[in-house]
Amino acid sequence: MKRLFCLCMLILGVLATFGLAQVGFAEDSKAAESSHPACRAECGTCAEMCEKTLAYCEKQGGKHADPKHLALLKDCIATCKLSEQFMKTGSQFQPQACTLCAEVCTKCAESCESIKDKEGKVDKQMQACAEECRKCAEACKKMAS
Repeated sequence: MKRLFCLCMLILGVLATFGLAQVGFAEDSKAAESSHPACRAECGTCAEMCEKTLAYCEKQGGKHADPKHLALLKDCIATCKLSEQFMKTGSQFQPQACTLCAEVCTKCAESCESIKDKEGKVDKQMQACAEECRKCAEACKKMAS
């Protein structure tokens, strides 16, 4: 998990630097913005779902609020937003960001699926999050290859 966090922080640092470097390339950014609309949309939707699920889990407590699970949701939000931003700007690091996003989304889906409601049944919010994470992971895998 530390390795993943360090990688995310490194990529976020590159994003900050790259974002500043992109100021003079508005024309390129517009072309890049339109080149991956389905994957970008999927990353945005996944980030929103994970944000909603994070709030839900914090409210539910118990297994839902396990620190490892909450950290994974936060990682998923961060990598989805990073991938979305890299696709928007046409970053040269976009394939690596999408590869990381696919890996994190897959792990997040597995974590969400493992958490049941208080009666031991499928938790609808957790299932919806897992499904969205899997769709995003698949889109990012295609984008990265």
